[in-house]
Amino acid sequence: MKKFAFPFLLMAILGMSAFGQNAPDLPSREVVLYPVVSLSFGNFTVPSGSTGGHITVDCGGSCTSYSNVIMLNMGSIPPVREAIFEFKLCPGRKITITYPTQKTISGYGVKGGEMTINDLTFLVEGGTIDNSGTGFIEFTSNKGCDEYHRIHMGGTLVVGSLSENPPGPYNTDIPLTITPR
Repeated sequence: MKKFAFPFLLMAILGMSAFGQNAPDLPSREVVLYPVVSLSFGNFTVPSGSTGGHITVDCGGSCTSYSNVIMLNMGSIPPVREAIFEFKLCPGRKITITYPTQKTISGYGVKGGEMTINDLTFLVEGGTIDNSGTGFIEFTSNKGCDEYHRIHMGGTLVVGSLSENPPGPYNTDIPLTITPR
């Protein structure tokens, strides 16, 4: 009798199957990003004959200048500030935000000039950053469907010499792509 007990028990265990619960099929919803505040590096200059430097604005709007960049206090226009975007996303939903790792910012007017924005940084309110890397962030919502999430974006502006970057306004768009996953 004992000879047959083991093979019978083994066959009973191998014959069982179990299935885990699949994630529910949620309807696809468009995620719309609303710009609320634009990224601004404020007013600055570099001394004549210097090679320039860079300015970093963090996700809280704090600014630090490096090398030969001198920040100018010319009132509040344009103020130094981080960019802020808003979007709605239901709890448990996941998205991937992709962005360029470098962007050229062009000068307006007769003198022109180009600078580079790089090292973008992000702070996302209302959820968890699951993963991030060069050019992307993966995010899971923990807010209600009708509540806004906020993305704060900072970055570094690389400033050249006065001949490379003459005085005047500079402007660009930084595309953020949101993909539900």
